[in-house]
Amino acid sequence: MDDDTMGRIRNFGCGAVAGCPEGMAHLAACTAGADPKILAHQFEDRLMTQFAISPGCKGAAFARDDGPNGKQPSAAEEALMRRPHWHLGIDFRAGSATQSWSLQYLGDEHVFQGESATEAKMASEICAIVFGQRGAPAR
Repeated sequence: MDDDTMGRIRNFGCGAVAGCPEGMAHLAACTAGADPKILAHQFEDRLMTQFAISPGCKGAAFARDDGPNGKQPSAAEEALMRRPHWHLGIDFRAGSATQSWSLQYLGDEHVFQGESATEAKMASEICAIVFGQRGAPAR
């Protein structure tokens, strides 16, 4: 933050400066001692739980790819990823009130995007797209 922004925060409070409450929440989460990678992984764990218990996600199978430096996918996850599937990307921001996501069926040009305040809401919104409940093509 520049000096002008810091001065406005001191004089008028964080709520009077655009983006300050979100920025301060992010800063607090990142400086609280928890590793942001761990926070992201915990978010993913909670989201996977919501996918598992959400009635709107019944019948969906999920594979988690932790990337080249992460845990290797199981044989079942690898088999799922070899078949045509949806790809979900999450732009996780520690401390944010909402999390942004994008969803694309492999090979399609259209990308669905959203922002959700809770893992339950995110699971519900994503499964509604996957299963075609909002006019999206079910795959």
